[in-house]
Amino acid sequence: MFDFKQKIGQKIRLLRQEKGYSQESMAEMLDMSLSGFAKMERGETDISASRIEQIAKVFLIEPLDLLMRGENTNIANFNHSHLFNGINYGSLQYMDRMQELNSLKNILQRFEQRIEMLEKKLENKKNE
Repeated sequence: MFDFKQKIGQKIRLLRQEKGYSQESMAEMLDMSLSGFAKMERGETDISASRIEQIAKVFLIEPLDLLMRGENTNIANFNHSHLFNGINYGSLQYMDRMQELNSLKNILQRFEQRIEMLEKKLENKKNE
């Protein structure tokens, strides 16, 4: 029988594989060690709420989607209007999209920095 951490880890692994991401690339996007990410996927470590949000942003899904049961659960099919009583949902969607955009910009910036670092290493190797 799986516990809660294992269920979330399994969901993360399925989403990662669906997106075609390696464990290494996920660890890098989440700014964590490969071993830490692997432990999280295996359900061997606790996952903070902020980490759930960060993972959800990488997969472009809602954090609740990681927490809900079943591999095929889609937050779009979940009636969550009662959660936003009196709130303009359109502005929440806009804010979510802006957060996603900022998250993607940060990921892109980290990849660009990594590319720059690798290019410098390559140039140094050529000059040796």
